[in-house]
Order: sequence, then structure tokens, then C-alpha cells
Amino acid sequence: MRDKYIFEANNLTVGYGQRKVVSAIDLKIEKGTINTVIGANGCGKSTFLKTISRQINALSGSVILDGKDLSLYSKDEFAKKSAIVLTGKSLMPQLSVFDVVSMGRYPYTNMFGTLSDEDIQIVNNTMKMVNVYDLKDEKFDNLSDGQKKRALLSCALCQNPDILILDEPTTYLDIKHKLDFFELLINLKNKNNLTVIMSLHELEYAREVSDKVICIKNGCIDKVGAPIDIFEKDYIANLFGITTRLFNKINLFPDNIYNDKKDNIKTANNEKVHEICKNSGKIDLNDVYFDLSKLSYSREKLENLINNSDIEKLLPLDIEKRSFEIIENELCENNIFLDKKKKNIIKRAIHTTADFEYVNTLKFSKDAVDIALNLIRGGANIVTDTNMAKSGISKSTLSKFGGNVYCFMSDEEVANISKNEGTTRADISMKKAAKELGENTIFAIGNAPTALLSLFSMYEKGIYSPAFIIGVPVGFVNVVKSKELIMQTDIPYIVNRGRKGGSNVAAAICNALLYELVER
Repeated sequence: MRDKYIFEANNLTVGYGQRKVVSAIDLKIEKGTINTVIGANGCGKSTFLKTISRQINALSGSVILDGKDLSLYSKDEFAKKSAIVLTGKSLMPQLSVFDVVSMGRYPYTNMFGTLSDEDIQIVNNTMKMVNVYDLKDEKFDNLSDGQKKRALLSCALCQNPDILILDEPTTYLDIKHKLDFFELLINLKNKNNLTVIMSLHELEYAREVSDKVICIKNGCIDKVGAPIDIFEKDYIANLFGITTRLFNKINLFPDNIYNDKKDNIKTANNEKVHEICKNSGKIDLNDVYFDLSKLSYSREKLENLINNSDIEKLLPLDIEKRSFEIIENELCENNIFLDKKKKNIIKRAIHTTADFEYVNTLKFSKDAVDIALNLIRGGANIVTDTNMAKSGISKSTLSKFGGNVYCFMSDEEVANISKNEGTTRADISMKKAAKELGENTIFAIGNAPTALLSLFSMYEKGIYSPAFIIGVPVGFVNVVKSKELIMQTDIPYIVNRGRKGGSNVAAAICNALLYELVER
């Protein structure tokens, strides 16, 4: 078990003096995971983190770190094993940012704290990674609170720890630096097998980045589990003692859009359904769990459907029509009524993905649909970042208004320039489109976040401003950040928030707009 778990708390009680804050903590944390502690103000999150980082002593119980009792580590051993960024004021008068970050290398230096060339390189590389290198000569006390946070994080990472302990690490950070921070954590987890234990108040981020969520309430660990098991509206309301009716209007839980049906249909993996059906032919819904973000039927209809007694026989031309009827019925059954102008776009995104989460995640700038339709009427061209998206857009419909669909990703010129400049084809193809097609252009991006970043960079520098962006790239690296950056501009957009999307979604949104203008 020691190989699997890097951290174990056994009957741990934390607090101050005789006052117990959180008691009887039994917790195991696996290596290479992100673990987030949540709970109301004053519940004991910071006290727990201070205890496991040896800032204060435990009242009772034990902590095992990588197979060794926490109390048995020397100061330098512990500093090489773990790094801590806690809340509170840091007293570092007259120290530069470089000096502060360099402290992270002290466990590896000689008795005089002399930095080697390798230490200096690590410090500089870490500052660049956390985006504080440009501040290295500034006085730490002169930084903003957000900049101080980033500098202290850089110091912690300089220790090259196995486990990183963070208390509200994104406090004072703006949206860009929050996204950068969480992407950095995920990359470090994946590449370096880094383990993270942190507290957060931003539940939407805790939900997206955590492998495990630890909930504290009434002086004990109330619940531990994966995000899908924690972030249910009723549980979160109970955890934080929320009674205000406004909470019902706040959408923190898009994956649980059908939570009100959980008495009839349980949530989990559709693949399990197919596996059981293949092996036994018939199933009992009490033993099977369904992913309700993909599917919402009555219990009886699910049983009929899975047991092959409700197969619909349709002609090919009727399948799409029937699909949209099903989508409309499910939306109505769940009391979801979409904005009239956005409705067909959202429904077509659901149709191409079978994913009802697009109800919540597809975002529109002000008057986005009207602006896009006017552009198409005016003969706007559409540029895609994949030939798949290009082939999926109804070119015959667009041509009726004088527009064409372009994808420059396979151009030999684009390939040569990207190779010579050491950048991506998506970047160069966006620049080529901007130069050759002008501003009356709609960009439909379903694959490459670097395409969105390229468009954002040109916009920021005043070089080029797209007429409209459909931003729905899918994936992990830079996907979320690139979409958020586009949404911060005044460029009209339709963007799918989060990691989901794809070339098929980009094409579906384009077609939804085109079909608004013609009789099919």
C-alpha cells in the first residue's frame, strides 16, 4: 500500500491548544492525484493543511508521508518531500522576487545557502513556468497580492516536491492566471506524478480539476469522493448550510442537469449497460447506472429500449427528424426551455453529440445569432481548422449567399512556414486566412486551441479582428484557457465552455445557422 498511497492520516485530530477543530480524520491519498478540501469558512480546512505541513502540531493521531511518520522527517528531508503555500502575510522586506523564489532551493544548498548554476537555472525555469520571470528583479513587497501568490508558488515548485500543499492558492488571481495555475497543476500531476492537497472556495474549479474531494463539516470529514459524487446541488447546499433561494438559480452542476430523476434512474457509465446486455440479454435497472448527461428516459422506456423491445424502424430520411423530436421531448420533460434564437443551435449540438450538457455550456455573446446570420447573408466566408469540419458544413447552402468554406491546414505553404517558424499549422493557417480573406470571415474552430490563441493574439495586437468566432475545440491542453480568452474580447462568439467540443460540433453550429436562412 505504501507504493500506492503517498499520504495517510490515521485517527488524526487537529486544532489549537485544547480546542479541537477537526477530529478523527482517517484519509488516504494516492500518488499523482489532485485532492481538494472544501467546506464553509471556519470549518478547519486551513488548520488541517497547517497540521499536515508541520506548521502546527497535531493534537492526536498520526500522519504517514510516503511510508514514514511525519514527525520522523528532518527539516531538510521534509522540505525535499513536500512544499507548502499557505494564506497569510509574508514578511520579506527588501527581498527581490528572485530571492524569494530561490528559497525553494535552500534544502539542496550547502550550509551557506550558496546557489549552484543548476540551482539558478531551476529558479529561472520555474519563474518562467509560473509567469513571474519578468518580475524577478522587483521587490516582493511591491507586488500585487496575485503576483505574490504566483511568486510563492514558484518558490514551492523550486523544491521539486513529491507533494504540494496549497491553502486557497487562487485567491487574488484573475481568471487568466487561475486557468494558467490549474493547467500547470494538471501538467505537473501528469508529467511528474505530483500529488496536490489544496483547499478551494471556487467549487467550479474544484469540480473540474480534482481527482478526490474532501468535505469538512461539523468538526469532522463529512464525505470523501470523486467530484461526480460530491457536486450535487442538495449535498453542497447541506455542506455549506445554504438556504437562500438564489442558490437554485446558480448553475454549478451542469453534469447533473437531470438530478431530479435520480429516484428513477441512477447515474454512471453507459458502457456498463452495453456490457451487461451483451452478456445476459436482459438487465435489472437496480443493478445498472446511467450517465444522465447523455440520456434521460423514463424507467419503463429504458428497460424496453435496453431489452430490445422498443426498437424503432425508420427510413434514413426520417432518422434526423425523429432524433430532434426525441431531443425536444427530453428537454420538455426536464422543464428546460431554450431561448428561441439559440434553440436550434443548441439542439443541433446535442444531436451531433448526444450530450445534453451543451444546454449549459454553450455560451453566446450579445446578439450572437443575429450577427452571425447577418454575416452569412452578406456573403461571409467560413474558415475551419480541420478538413473534417469543412466537409461537414453545407457548402451548397452557404454558396447561395456568396460565401465559401476554407481550410488551410493542408496547404504546403502553411506546412513550410510552420516548420520554419517552429509553430503550429493552426497558427499559420489562421494568419493566412486573416491576410487573404479579410475581416468578413467566420472562424469555426473545433479541434485546435492554438487556432483560437492565434486569433486572440492577432486581436490583442490590433493586427486583425475576426467578424465572428465559433470556438469549440476539444481536448485538455490550452482548450479551456483559449475559450475563456475569446470570451473576454468584444469579438462576437459562440463558445462551448470546458473541454468538450469537436469538429463535428463546429460544423453542426455552422449548419444550424445556415438552416435558419433557408427552407430545408
